[in-house]
Amino acid sequence: FLADFQAVPPLELDVSEITTSQFHVAEADSYWCFCKFLGVMQNHYTFGQPGIQESCFKVKELLKRADSELYEHLTNEGVDVLHFAFRWLNCLFLREFPAKCIPRLMDTYLAEGDDLPHFIEHFCLVILLKWSAQFKEMTFQSIVSFIQNPPTKRWTVSELEIALSETHRLRTTFL
Repeated sequence: FLADFQAVPPLELDVSEITTSQFHVAEADSYWCFCKFLGVMQNHYTFGQPGIQESCFKVKELLKRADSELYEHLTNEGVDVLHFAFRWLNCLFLREFPAKCIPRLMDTYLAEGDDLPHFIEHFCLVILLKWSAQFKEMTFQSIVSFIQNPPTKRWTVSELEIALSETHRLRTTFL
């Protein structure tokens, strides 16, 4: 929101040129977005994290429908969706992408509104399907290592936008 006060990309913002009143406006807008976001995702961050557990189950079901071969391979290798989807869902993929991609990702999250949990479940599916062929050739240890250090950490905003578009496409396919 501070970028509204300077004609530069958010990562190039010079906060020393922002006035106190502009900071207050940006703080109010940020607080509103945070409250809206937390209202939608609250059950992901309460005792027992029922929202995350439900989403992990849904990711597993989506994977079964979209790529049963990959699902079977992961199962045969002993890789449970919970091994990776829990982290993805808990951190909302913020650890999986470079800082330059986070504003675009958060913008999408806020735009999704009340449907955000379903969007993130499908986004998990897109990430899995992107490397399905490679996963099918890997063993347990290789799969886990790959997922803990995914190539997404080197993505550009354009690559992220392609994955976000694919997520929207898959949501219409796998309602």
